[in-house]
Amino acid sequence: YKAIRHAGGWPAVPTETVLKPGMTDPAVPVLRARLAAEGIQTPASSDPALYDDALVAEVMNFQTRHALEADGVIGSRTFASLNQPVTDRINKLRLSLERGRWIMRGLDSDFVLVNIAGARTYLARADGTLWTTRSITGSAYRKTPVFRDNIRYMEINPTWTVPNSIFRKDKLSRIRKDAGYLERGGFSVRNRNGEVIPASSVNWNADNPPVTLVQKPGPKNALGLVKFMFPNKYAVYLHDTDNRALFDRNERNLSSGCVRIEYPFEFASLLMEGDPEWNQSKLQAILDSGQTTRVNLPEPIPVLLTYWTAWVEEGTVYFSEDPYERDAAI
Repeated sequence: YKAIRHAGGWPAVPTETVLKPGMTDPAVPVLRARLAAEGIQTPASSDPALYDDALVAEVMNFQTRHALEADGVIGSRTFASLNQPVTDRINKLRLSLERGRWIMRGLDSDFVLVNIAGARTYLARADGTLWTTRSITGSAYRKTPVFRDNIRYMEINPTWTVPNSIFRKDKLSRIRKDAGYLERGGFSVRNRNGEVIPASSVNWNADNPPVTLVQKPGPKNALGLVKFMFPNKYAVYLHDTDNRALFDRNERNLSSGCVRIEYPFEFASLLMEGDPEWNQSKLQAILDSGQTTRVNLPEPIPVLLTYWTAWVEEGTVYFSEDPYERDAAI
């Protein structure tokens, strides 16, 4: 990208017209030149102003790399991404290198890395192999913190103790509107002594009823069927989810701070590879039991939660938005 800057950067694509596949527009030759400046070559067309299929395919690749909806339509957000100066892209890459320096020291073995901004999770092996999955990370209002720890165990068929902040902001209003919400969701109500009490005994119209909600294990559980634990002061961890449709969204900064991963059982199998007694049958037996079960990893594995708005996967550079608006300050 510094070489692109040295060569004069790239042209700004005119934004007057939303470009759709099959259209002919004077902006199309500029679009081709813009992509070519970044090393993206498209086959020559008999009509240089035609937004043809080959060019649409490259624009869709560009949209994917920039966390945009890959539909080939060039509207305001795609124009804005295309027309970011190359200096801004260089700065995003420099920011990621700087953020990596904060927490990536001494990683001579396997490790797990969560990219909060890009909403992806990786398992990096010491031999250079990489496994990755789409993730859902904290929203701008409930940010996933940046820190480093060690995943020590996983919990299969977890219960979910609803944090007080989520109880007050999300659950309380639902309970007031819908008397059957707790029963349908598999929630028990506990008093300050941890004793289960009838929901009908609680004054739900109070500002902050002195109770805790605990959701039983099962397919309706917000944590899904497995969570990966690295006990920390933020009460943040990685887990499955009961809402898989959210992984298909381009912007996945949607959670209350924890990290949901798309393929948690594949991840679990990889983490347990060092245990000769662990296999798929054992996992299935625990799942079938419905009992909350702790399974220690063969060895704790470092987990790094960092915030990258630029990164590389298999030689391809990706950029994302800055959902927590941190780039400018750094």
